[in-house]
Amino acid sequence: MQILTGITPFLVVFFSLAAIAALLVLGAAGAFLVRNRSLRVRAGTPLVPYYRGLALSH
Repeated sequence: MQILTGITPFLVVFFSLAAIAALLVLGAAGAFLVRNRSLRVRAGTPLVPYYRGLALSH
């Protein structure tokens, strides 16, 4: 298992960056949902049809 000792620092950095990227994506998605909630509620559209239409309209 000599190869694991040499690759461990790279794996730690890789998974750390992947975790940070995942948190950033979740944060951006959460901000997007919160920002568009008032428009969706005002229009009276349910959650899934609203975002399906939003995605398909671009």
